[in-house]
Amino acid sequence: MHETAVISTEAPSRNTLLHREGKEEWIEGPQKTQFYTRTYYDTLRPKVIIVFVHGFLEHIARKRYEELFASMCTRGIAVFAYDQRGFGRTALGGPESQDRAGGGKDTRVNTYGRSSWDQHIDDIAWAVGCARRVIAYPEDETDNDIPVVLYGHSMGGGLVLAFATQPASSPHRHIISSLAGIISSSPLIVQAEPFPVLMRWIVRKLATLAPDFTIPLKVESQNLSHNPAANKEFMMDPPIKKIGSLRGLSTMLDGAEQLVEDGYKHWPSDLPVTDVHEPSIKVLLAHGTADKVTSFHATKAFYEKIEAKDKTFSSYDAGFHDLHNEPNGVKETIFEEFVKWMETRAGTSLSPSNMGSST
Repeated sequence: MHETAVISTEAPSRNTLLHREGKEEWIEGPQKTQFYTRTYYDTLRPKVIIVFVHGFLEHIARKRYEELFASMCTRGIAVFAYDQRGFGRTALGGPESQDRAGGGKDTRVNTYGRSSWDQHIDDIAWAVGCARRVIAYPEDETDNDIPVVLYGHSMGGGLVLAFATQPASSPHRHIISSLAGIISSSPLIVQAEPFPVLMRWIVRKLATLAPDFTIPLKVESQNLSHNPAANKEFMMDPPIKKIGSLRGLSTMLDGAEQLVEDGYKHWPSDLPVTDVHEPSIKVLLAHGTADKVTSFHATKAFYEKIEAKDKTFSSYDAGFHDLHNEPNGVKETIFEEFVKWMETRAGTSLSPSNMGSST
């Protein structure tokens, strides 16, 4: 049973209630967008804070994410996750529409799929600051001794890489420099089977005329993982709508491909050095070699091109796209790898027996 709070434009005050099952809250973000969020923590002094960015069509209440975030809590890791603009509950209606009673008029506005790559980038900056306020409550959100790791999957994996590779003139530079590291799993950089060039050109042109026009999308569920039950769950999940807007699709594919075209050149390597942060952001990329959704080879090429002093590329032989749903011990292995990577970079133990005090 998840706890639910009303919408807020400010972070709540700290209390002794822990949220290992996920605390639901509606929080106002950029352009007055009402974001559906969940916060997970099993200790009032977490060792690491993760800001999680989900993939295309997804939402944070998927079973695999609930299990993943709950497992992270047992290792002293706090998680702040949100349904991205244009997806999940954020797109399907605000808090006033969720538990409507009395037969009143439904004022919900459906904005599913109606977003852009640049908007998602701005939203990540908001989410990092919001996570610090909600979980750590520092007086200055840019000066926090709890390491913050930005973690994204699929489209979210591409977005966190794009966030880090913004030019030095970006207004988000101070947020980028505050990160302890980035984890990107099965990132969207290039599709495993790219749209034909002519089709991309047509979509791009139509997006300038009718940016919010949505089109149906074909999803090959058998390509998601080797776990038939998890694939079926994805297809039957009500908040997952198989549609996309012309602007959303066009800017997503263009923005992702920009990473290997010249975005990699902007990997931050000249950030201010502090006791916690080095000049270059640490990064871990993980991808299955048999991914039929996003390109394994594009992820490897990006890894080889970026000038990061601490970078890790982890390949999972024969792994499909949703590594956290892969059977035969894969999802357990990738979880432990991510935890170990964070443990080393954060300079603290994340074993179950070394969690922070909850009093």
